[in-house]
Amino acid sequence: MSLVMGRRSNGVIVFASETCALDLIEANYDREVEPGKLLIVDKDGVQSTCLVPHSEPKSCVF
Repeated sequence: MSLVMGRRSNGVIVFASETCALDLIEANYDREVEPGKLLIVDKDGVQSTCLVPHSEPKSCVF
């Protein structure tokens, strides 16, 4: 699992390391932040930019 983005009912955007954390703060899952992606959150919304070309996913021991 990697970084996930969610939204609360009031429109606040939140990030967590696991989707179950979103449940604890009553946020809805929006999307996973893929490796190499940069998300910019400002008053205009969310912008996504690819900084590094998407590489082959690797397993994590954690």
